[in-house]
Amino acid sequence: LQGRLVNTIKERISPSGFRSTPIHWDGMSSDGRPLGNGVYLYRLRVDAPNGQRAVKSEKLVIFR
Repeated sequence: LQGRLVNTIKERISPSGFRSTPIHWDGMSSDGRPLGNGVYLYRLRVDAPNGQRAVKSEKLVIFR
């Protein structure tokens, strides 16, 4: 919640219909360190081939 970007995942997927394959993430920051316990905000952005875009933001709680 400090406003610091910890990781960006860019993945191209080709879903069939309205379902998609999972997006895999190992819980590490972009520099390879595991994220500490806490509440993180994430944003998922989906760009369709026809130019449409959907954005969703949620909270993620990490407790190890």
